[in-house]
Amino acid sequence: MGMLTRAKKRRLEEEENRIDRISSLPDAILGEIVSLLPTKDGGRTQVLSTRWRHIWRFAPLNIDLLHCPRRQRVRFDQISGILSSHKGPGHWLRSPALDKLQVLEFDLICSTNTRLLASAQRFFSTLRIASFGGCAFPVGKAALALCFPVLEQLSLSSVRISECLMHALLAGCPVLQSLLLDNNDGYLRLRIMSPTIRSIGVRLRCTTLEVYQLIIEDAPCLERLLLSGLVGKMYISVISAPRLHFLGQLSKEACPRIQFSTVTFEGSHIISLTMVVRSVKALALSYMDDLSVDAVIDFMKCFPCIEKLNVEMGRRIAGCRKYQDLIGSLDIGVKKIVMTNYIGCRTDVCFAKFFVLHARLLESMTLEFQKPGKTSSVLIEKQRRLLQIENRASRSARFYFVSCNYLCSGPNCIVCAQQVHDLSADPFVRLHHWT
Repeated sequence: MGMLTRAKKRRLEEEENRIDRISSLPDAILGEIVSLLPTKDGGRTQVLSTRWRHIWRFAPLNIDLLHCPRRQRVRFDQISGILSSHKGPGHWLRSPALDKLQVLEFDLICSTNTRLLASAQRFFSTLRIASFGGCAFPVGKAALALCFPVLEQLSLSSVRISECLMHALLAGCPVLQSLLLDNNDGYLRLRIMSPTIRSIGVRLRCTTLEVYQLIIEDAPCLERLLLSGLVGKMYISVISAPRLHFLGQLSKEACPRIQFSTVTFEGSHIISLTMVVRSVKALALSYMDDLSVDAVIDFMKCFPCIEKLNVEMGRRIAGCRKYQDLIGSLDIGVKKIVMTNYIGCRTDVCFAKFFVLHARLLESMTLEFQKPGKTSSVLIEKQRRLLQIENRASRSARFYFVSCNYLCSGPNCIVCAQQVHDLSADPFVRLHHWT
């Protein structure tokens, strides 16, 4: 009797171990479990049992192509096939759960040959923040739908869009505050007229010989113009931007010509100057080969109200020759100076020392060394001696010697979305650490 009891007990334990407790969970929990699986494995759960057959079709769906090998790129008709058999959230942007969507990041990754999906256009009337990447904007009648009545932030990255459509798109954003244009194609000339825009970022990585022209025709609220690019690609004309506060990075490589109504620069040389620009308070400069004190003074003459100066140190740094006889009478009103890519060589020291000895309103100077671990106490003491800090023109100025693992890349320094869209932050604060 005892033996039968033990055998029966063993059978009961085995049966209990075979019980499918997971299947007894509510559909909502099972759906969350399935949604965490890769798309292929999630689809396979339909064959487990009749209990599981409907779970995948109504579970949240996330198709991630970021880690898909290039040779196995999924075609969009394949994606549509997956989505056509899937009734849950994520159904090609048509789910009712996405009604009144306010933030959209639409990045097709692959190339600019794929048209922006019509299903994304139903959100245009409610979007406040939008980012489009790796796609082509529609043409013809579909282009008439490009109206974003409440859009405040717009990022276009590696998109194909014609000049005419680009202007129509901007005209369809009546409350736009910030705009990032990153390596786009289809237009070479862009005129911006916006009563609301406060921040513009342009990153150009074009390798052709064609020249990109950016014309700020009328932007009464524009506060920041952030730039980066490749050799000889961008001509900039600022006709009307009375509140422009942040400007940079300027370099002869990225911006061979820049014009502010009455002021024209070619590289670091003033071509014409009939009236100064007093709105600019923060300026970032990048001259890999021919940075000089004279060039910086030229910029300060054109922008006499500069309070903060960010300078990327270059390979050849010249001293003050053109203004040598006027040094005593120069009015250098800059209060904060940040020098990146600093290595502490003789030319670096001579450049920095000029401002140490002649910037009477200087409050702080930060010298950022290229490599980590370079700011030993011995090095700092040597630099303080070479810079003649004890003889500084501003007795209240403070000097900071810092190191980082950042290797400056000149005019290709990244202008990122956070710099452009975060209007509460100084875009030049530790510029190189933004990603």
